[in-house]
Amino acid sequence: MHLNSLRTTNDLLVQYGTDDNLSARQRLHDRYSVTPTPWFSWVFARLLENLPPRAAILELGAGNGQLWRANAPFLPVEWIVTLSDLSSGMIDAARTGLADLTTGGAPFAFHLVDAQDLPFPDASFDAVVANHMLYHVADRAQTIREIARVLRPGGIFFAATNGRKHLREFHEPELVSILYPEPSAEDPAEMDPSWFSLETGGAELEAVFPHVALQVFEDSPNALQVTSIPDLVAYHGSYVDLSREQEAAVARYYAAKKADRAAIEISKSVGMFIARITPAV
Repeated sequence: MHLNSLRTTNDLLVQYGTDDNLSARQRLHDRYSVTPTPWFSWVFARLLENLPPRAAILELGAGNGQLWRANAPFLPVEWIVTLSDLSSGMIDAARTGLADLTTGGAPFAFHLVDAQDLPFPDASFDAVVANHMLYHVADRAQTIREIARVLRPGGIFFAATNGRKHLREFHEPELVSILYPEPSAEDPAEMDPSWFSLETGGAELEAVFPHVALQVFEDSPNALQVTSIPDLVAYHGSYVDLSREQEAAVARYYAAKKADRAAIEISKSVGMFIARITPAV
């Protein structure tokens, strides 16, 4: 099943019951990105640019908390961050990964939540962060309304997502036929126009937030230079329960692609919407 097709609670909990799959995907980007600025650093910089030194922040779909772990040295001392996720396994991973940062000051809180029905009072937060998670939500319009509800006057919603050409090399028909051999299996080669993407997300947000700006992450044209075929097999295995035959076929596919080249080149298309009820000052 493709990442962006995960819309039911059961699908999400199968994929994200623990942080194993997410960590496998993060490793590919961490090891092989040739972009000077890491993604989590870029996201955090957007928060620093737009939020005051004292702020209450909610992250939806926080996963294993890597956004905060990667930027721990730069975390303002008066930021209070609530990490939330639909998966208790992800909450456990985030709590464990950030344990050494919570001793003494306890800047992090952890909550198991459904983003479509947030268990927080109105006007609870100065900012809400959704980093590559809105395309998982079944009722995005309701979720966006809930986000607006829990924001304080002047609050900001940061919504990061992918563009239509993100990792397009992973959707080549030959590779898709290996990963999804059954005729009835969902073919992820084409992005469903209903997904929350860089091309479509702005209109959805503008239904609730009158002021929406898009900032595109300026990646290089070939943002990943992957030298390890086993790491590529592991990446695909984080989405699909590959048989040994499929693993071998994926490895042969990439071996043919790599041939005499030093690396497999993978492109990216990512960015962030910054949405406000009131205009930026």
